[in-house]
Amino acid sequence: MRKILFIVLILNALLEGLTALRLILLPVQLEDFDAAVQGGYVLYGFAALSIAMSIIWFNKYGDKEISLAMGLAVLSTFHVSLTIASIILSVVPGIIGHGLLSIAFLYLFTNRGQCLPVSETKADS
Repeated sequence: MRKILFIVLILNALLEGLTALRLILLPVQLEDFDAAVQGGYVLYGFAALSIAMSIIWFNKYGDKEISLAMGLAVLSTFHVSLTIASIILSVVPGIIGHGLLSIAFLYLFTNRGQCLPVSETKADS
């Protein structure tokens, strides 16, 4: 299950990382960029970057159940919230991407005990 955790985290890092890059660079890409109108996209870009980089924290601190639970809860909340926002705004790529990631992270959160390193789960038994 730990391999599945990191596969989902890598997918999250790729999707959110590419989204972050695209949105953070929006002011440079658009000649007529208006912060009042499109500034929220840049803000979301930095939020996406934070979520994308979570794999680093999981790699370092994801071997304890409490850290794993907290991280998966944050990622689940982020993706469920963005799925709802995408539905409200009718953003189909967001519905699909965030929807799939929210399901994956909710599943991992529910089964987080199986995501711990083998040595950690044996020590707890």
